[in-house]
Amino acid sequence: SPGASFFEKINGQLFTVRTPDGLTLRGSVLRCRSQTPAGVVLFCHEFGGDRWSYQGHCPERLLDTHDLVTFDFRHHGASDREQGYSPSHW
Repeated sequence: SPGASFFEKINGQLFTVRTPDGLTLRGSVLRCRSQTPAGVVLFCHEFGGDRWSYQGHCPERLLDTHDLVTFDFRHHGASDREQGYSPSHW
């Protein structure tokens, strides 16, 4: 929509990864705007964050040249929560 920020316009390609203990982690791949990306940036969010927090850390122009892979750690964002698991920043 007009006036929406660059990052609000990006949906990305959603993906899931199954962990060995049966949980599902969810993430997104945001593709580079050029034909051939110069590389891939893997964004790992901070404690208490989620995959969308890349917006505060990655410059808008990143997607001019690179693919971006971002995901939610277990017990964060849209990824599964494990009963009895208490996340820690350490």
